[in-house]
Amino acid sequence: MKRKHAEVIHAWADGAEVQIKLDWHSHWEDALTPNFDERYEYRIKPAPKPDVVKVVDLLSPSDCTKRQPATISLTWDGETGALKDCKVIE
Repeated sequence: MKRKHAEVIHAWADGAEVQIKLDWHSHWEDALTPNFDERYEYRIKPAPKPDVVKVVDLLSPSDCTKRQPATISLTWDGETGALKDCKVIE
């Protein structure tokens, strides 16, 4: 008979990180030393979503005496979608 968490147990034995979802929680949390209790849910920890980086070329406003282009790099957090960095490249 196959254990309920057999696939996750094998992945954990091969070095994968495991998360647990307890009955009274609605979120997943890291299981540092999982015991694979049949009453709980386990999963392989998903890989974090990568940040999204966009490079944008801008022109200075038309009322500036000398119009010069500027390039900026914007970075959004892949997990939350929040803007986390903005750099002027040129």
